[in-house]
Amino acid sequence: MIYNVAVVFSIHALLCVVDIYGLVNLALRKPTWEKHPWPELERDYGSENAVDGMYRNRSDAGGQCTISDDGKYTAEWRVDLGSVVNIKHINIYYRTDHMEYRSQYKDRLAGFFLYVSNSTTKDGGFLCFHDLSTVKSTISWDQKISCSVNGRYVIYYNERKMGVSYPHFYSKYAFNELCEVEVYGCNRSFGENCSHKCPTNCQGSICDSNTGHCFSCESGYKGLKCSQECRIGHYGKNCVHNCSTNCNVTSRCDRITGQCEGGCITGWTGNSCNQRINRQSCEESLKNILIVNVLISTAIIVTGSVINFIIWKRNAAKNAQMGLPNIVSHQNTTVKTKENEDQQYTELKEENEKCNTYEEMHNYSN
Repeated sequence: MIYNVAVVFSIHALLCVVDIYGLVNLALRKPTWEKHPWPELERDYGSENAVDGMYRNRSDAGGQCTISDDGKYTAEWRVDLGSVVNIKHINIYYRTDHMEYRSQYKDRLAGFFLYVSNSTTKDGGFLCFHDLSTVKSTISWDQKISCSVNGRYVIYYNERKMGVSYPHFYSKYAFNELCEVEVYGCNRSFGENCSHKCPTNCQGSICDSNTGHCFSCESGYKGLKCSQECRIGHYGKNCVHNCSTNCNVTSRCDRITGQCEGGCITGWTGNSCNQRINRQSCEESLKNILIVNVLISTAIIVTGSVINFIIWKRNAAKNAQMGLPNIVSHQNTTVKTKENEDQQYTELKEENEKCNTYEEMHNYSN
């Protein structure tokens, strides 16, 4: 494996910051996956063996190759490069068992596909290579495939479809027996041997490996190399968005975020002044506030009334304990005594009247 690497040193506040870019193996020790892994876990045939940087021992016993399960009609393996990167070429080192005079493994390699995709499936990906060999001797165990494309996933695929007529030397089943897959590309750089750093404002520091043109710009910039700031009235990635007409300062906003300068005109809100203020909602909010205030006031009045009633009851109980009932009883007794005296006086008066009547009758008879 050969690496062409450019190293740039910059010193900031006595700290040494190292930027490394250039043509590198972007697949080295990255996450991998395969469709039909070997079922016996004690065998060291894992998919990660294809990106471990080792392929001196290209046999099944060397622990440096990934080998898929037997008896399958499709075989698929992929590596995740971590992000969309700029790929230049891909190397594949297939299983040989160190017996190059035997062509058994060429039978299994024959007819393979190599894709670069931005998703985990080959569908919709870019087909870098499809082996169409019809003669076994033309197939090489070491594949050097030129593929200048941008993508995140590199996918190896092979198949043996039922009912399809293949060249006579093709294996019956499909396999992926990869001892190493190297994906060389520019790491934030471009040009011959990736010796030039991508422009500063390229999104993700990714640019075309040949021209250095950015595929997309960071917010607030535009142009082939993202060197131009957004003109007044525009913002966002590649300056494709227009500032809102609802900005208080007409069509003036931050070129990165789109936030209006001076706020919004009456009736609008939000960073970009694109949200209309709903007056009906405001009226409903005021109505709800009024209802809450009425309920709180009512609760206060009721609570106060209950407290006053409790205090009155307590005072009445205290007065009862201090003798108020005896006074009432005495008054009742006095009233009754007076009534008795009046009754006795009335009876005595009636007796006197009777006596006077008797005397008058006696005198009349004499």
